[in-house]
Amino acid sequence: MFNAIAHVDLRTGKRGVRIFDPGDAADEPVFVPRSASAPEGDGYIISLVYRAATNTSELLILNTHDIADEPAAVLKLPRPVPAGFHGNFVAA
Repeated sequence: MFNAIAHVDLRTGKRGVRIFDPGDAADEPVFVPRSASAPEGDGYIISLVYRAATNTSELLILNTHDIADEPAAVLKLPRPVPAGFHGNFVAA
């Protein structure tokens, strides 16, 4: 199971981890910069998370400064979203 999301700063070694409840599973996280001029790694991590206890899904938006802290936003969905394609790429 994919039961955690981590953010690692390779320069400082600082590591933040969000661990989900047993049975929960996160889809592949996607990084979104805070702005076009934001420093590398400054932004948000977005991921769909399956919640086993309720058989629903949530879209989590996590702040990269502390992904273990409360999410910046949570979109609660009334049913589970099936695991989707991974790897989202756009031209830089």
